[in-house]
Amino acid sequence: MAAQEKKVTPGGGGSPLPPTENRGIDKLTIFSYFLSIFYIISLAMDLPELTFSSINCNSLNMSDIGSFNHCLKVYGIVKLKTDVITLSDIGLCNNRGVSNISELRESFQINPYCAYDFYHNSHSSKRGVGILLRKSCGFSVLQEFRDCADNILFLRISKAGVIFNIGSIYGPNENNPLFFADLRNMLTNVSGLGTEPIIISGDWNCT
Repeated sequence: MAAQEKKVTPGGGGSPLPPTENRGIDKLTIFSYFLSIFYIISLAMDLPELTFSSINCNSLNMSDIGSFNHCLKVYGIVKLKTDVITLSDIGLCNNRGVSNISELRESFQINPYCAYDFYHNSHSSKRGVGILLRKSCGFSVLQEFRDCADNILFLRISKAGVIFNIGSIYGPNENNPLFFADLRNMLTNVSGLGTEPIIISGDWNCT
């Protein structure tokens, strides 16, 4: 599992959203606007200093808690110890639609490395995204936003009196303008809440 980390500091610069009138625009063109995994719209100047990691999990549907594979996967994630970890390709369910979400949530909260609260958008064995929030950071989740395709998850968060939004993204494996239309609609819903910073992280599948 390859992870990338980036620190977000107060007053970081932002970039405008790409135009979306042309729904047929190809994925690489859109990706050029984002420039990297992390895309920050900094509309407020008092964003708390946070550390971020992003990791493609290649499924989090594993055997029971305590098994070698379960511990190996979970510990490999939480030992990153960043304040926020965005997860992609989590595929929480097996082919019968059964997940081990309770055991997984417990492992993220109780482990030898770092305790996290787990939020997710995953209803099958494919795709799926999640966000881990470090428990010691004092995050308060005010709202949750999900798409229907298990590709997008946004959390509206309050920390030390500052409200901001964090999104986890799993991009399509092919040219799929519908994904970017869904993302645009989600951003409209999230940003419509006010002039709050938006941080998007994940696997865009564009390289």
